[in-house]
Amino acid sequence: MDFLDNDYLPPDYSGLMKSYSYDLNFLADILTKLVSSYKLLISTAEESNRITLAKKGNVKDAIERAEEVGKIIDKILVVLKYQTDLYTDYTNSKGDFLNTNFSFNDIIRCEVDQFIKRKDDSGE
Repeated sequence: MDFLDNDYLPPDYSGLMKSYSYDLNFLADILTKLVSSYKLLISTAEESNRITLAKKGNVKDAIERAEEVGKIIDKILVVLKYQTDLYTDYTNSKGDFLNTNFSFNDIIRCEVDQFIKRKDDSGE
């Protein structure tokens, strides 16, 4: 897939940014699940360590598993921070453009007109 192909990107890049927003949400969701897994692994390692019958190797394995998940979380945090910064720049630029080129009343009027058109088109 050629991302620079004019057929892939719409002229206003809105589809790309919508997809980008979806990706950010997906990363945040993965992060939430991994953090839950990490907490569970740490808790399990701690509990195994308290059990006198637990073998040291089992405790060590549990800690290593938690460390591996922690490394994945760290990688996702780096990517998420970078992607969030880019998306924030996009939304700031979009807001600056709207504020510079349109009055607030024009934006509201356009929103209302589009709502009415959609309502008329749907036959409500």
